[in-house]
Parts: sequence; C-alpha cells; structure tokens
Amino acid sequence: MTLSSSAHSLSYVPEKEEPKVPITPPEQWVDLYGDYLYGFAMSRLRDPETASDCVQDTFLAGIKALDRFDGSRDIKFWLRGIMRNKIVDQIRKSVKEHKVDIESE
Repeated sequence: MTLSSSAHSLSYVPEKEEPKVPITPPEQWVDLYGDYLYGFAMSRLRDPETASDCVQDTFLAGIKALDRFDGSRDIKFWLRGIMRNKIVDQIRKSVKEHKVDIESE
C-alpha cells in the first residue's frame, strides 16, 4: 500500500498486484486464440468477413488495453469479453446501416 500526499490531503494509491494467471504475449495470441475467437464471432455474426474483422479489432483493442489486464482470469476469456463488445458494436452498426437503407427507399 502506498500513500500519496498532496498539499491538502492523503490518498491511497493501490499497487499493481501480480497477475494470478500467466500473461500470454500478444505475439502468440493469433496462434493460440484466433480460431477460438473466430468461431465465437461466427456463431453470433454468421458472416466470415465481419467475424474476421472483429477478431482483428479484438486483438488490437487487447494490445492497447493490456496494461489494464488484471490477470484474474485467463487472457483468452478477457479477449472474449473485448470481442463481445466488438460484436455488439458491429450489430449496432449494421442495424443503423440497414435502417438508413430502408428509409432511403
């Protein structure tokens, strides 16, 4: 535990804990988790190109957010959580595009 003091108050600054599970390096993610994530995306999106895009977006978002990975679960499931958000974003985008197409007819 670390205390940080400013001119007016003391505040608690939590120390980063050691991860409970080993962190797989991003260079290995495609080989280890690519097929799993692609299957997960295909089961929800049913479009190979969109599923592939979601996997790529997930890996990029995971790399950017890796410093926030707390190690409380396997990184595979952390990436799947990121992917779930990417899938929801994709569905919202396609619904919005579909609405525009309907309204323009």
